[in-house]
Amino acid sequence: MLSQEKILNNLQNSSFYPHETNKDIQMIETHISWVFLTGSYVYKMKKSLKFGDILDFSTIEKRFQACKDELFYNKRLAPSIYLEIVQINDNLEFSTEGKPLEYLVKMKQLPQEDLLLNKVKNKEELSDVIFIKLAKIIAEFHKKNTIHPEFSLYENIFEKWDENFRTTKTYTDFPLDSDLETRVFDFLEKNRNFFNERSNQGKIVEGHGDLILANIFYFKGEVIIFDCIEFNEMLRIQDILEEVAFLSMDLDFHKLYDLSAFFMKEYLEGINSDFTSESPMINFYKSYRAYVRAKVYYSQVLQVEPGEARDKVVALSTKYMKLASSYDF
Repeated sequence: MLSQEKILNNLQNSSFYPHETNKDIQMIETHISWVFLTGSYVYKMKKSLKFGDILDFSTIEKRFQACKDELFYNKRLAPSIYLEIVQINDNLEFSTEGKPLEYLVKMKQLPQEDLLLNKVKNKEELSDVIFIKLAKIIAEFHKKNTIHPEFSLYENIFEKWDENFRTTKTYTDFPLDSDLETRVFDFLEKNRNFFNERSNQGKIVEGHGDLILANIFYFKGEVIIFDCIEFNEMLRIQDILEEVAFLSMDLDFHKLYDLSAFFMKEYLEGINSDFTSESPMINFYKSYRAYVRAKVYYSQVLQVEPGEARDKVVALSTKYMKLASSYDF
């Protein structure tokens, strides 16, 4: 970790980079990485950590493999953005010579105001054209990435929901909804055969895994989907309806209900599906994705000191929990 701290200090200094940069380097920290916006390029460094069986970046070799995976899986949807893996050596230089201290993913930087989430925050109106293009891209992407039918969708989604409920029951004061838990397992049992038929019908894909507004640019008339989940295959493998339900839920969360329904309609028509945006199966997946967001936000509560910041996290978690409970299935 000491070497990562040294590198972090250097990456925040514009003179460290082998190209022209903005005077001030913007650093964005997530739970698993640091991202540096330099003006022309973005550099992403993975944290040295391990989260159970979900993620393992604990050694430089594993972080190097994760960088290769990130490049590979993201080039499926954003080939113009993901450029290469760069190495920082033991002389604290960008160089392939010498002993590697760290590997980073280098990307083309796009204007942050063109991120869909930022457009929403800035009260910009999102046109139907964006979601027509987006639905078409995802439909074509899914057609190319179906996986073997031996995958048991019923067991997969049962285990994911079960883990959600088991985990949140350990959270003090988490806004649990016992009625939702009952509804979920009743729905799963009633539709067991249907879930497993989805596998046989080629409806399971190795998809993006994190399809939300924060991971989509609309740049010069082009939709660019980036930052897919590279660190865990099972978080990418899912029903195609779950993948698009995530984005639809995200639009609902931001009270963009008409766009949510419009996007879903465009996607479903693009794959010639008989489902509608209000189908119980889609609402079931929306509820699942909202519950996961509630769980993730609440997991941060104990990491934040009491006060305004913690209150904000609790409020977000509660809002997602209410959304999860609101879907009818």
